[in-house]
Amino acid sequence: MKKEWLVKTLALGIVVLFIGTSVVSAFNVNLTDKSNTTMDNHPPDAPTIAGPTKLIVGKEYKFKFCSEDPDGDDVSYYVEWGDDTSTGWTNYFESGIPIILIHAWKKIDYYSFRVKAKDTYNATSDWSTIYVHVPRNKQIFNLPFIHFLEQFQNVFQILRFTKLI
Repeated sequence: MKKEWLVKTLALGIVVLFIGTSVVSAFNVNLTDKSNTTMDNHPPDAPTIAGPTKLIVGKEYKFKFCSEDPDGDDVSYYVEWGDDTSTGWTNYFESGIPIILIHAWKKIDYYSFRVKAKDTYNATSDWSTIYVHVPRNKQIFNLPFIHFLEQFQNVFQILRFTKLI
């Protein structure tokens, strides 16, 4: 049989705690105490983002995220990477402790990605944004010329010896 807890406040500040129909405890409450008995929940601070901003296509990079909740609640993170992918909400982590997430971009472009945090009571922070650049690879390969140099490695020494260069 499932037991249910029941709390009843009687006149003059007497509180009685019941399990089923049995009285478990009774105690006085100070009715002159003006302290707020309800807990206000505050959203976490906007997360900080640390990581590189100039990237290489297809290479995985680590980014560090950290948010602190004013109430000390654990926080979860949601990252939109700017390339139509996102993390979804992560597991919950201790407030103020950085986490690391890894991502790779598949196309050359400028991206802005953003992150927000939420606490265990679903209060969400503002977005934080960072801009990254995945530039074109500047290496230009002239494959026929490289092939020629590989085949004739000593050609420059021969040309120098004959004073043609």
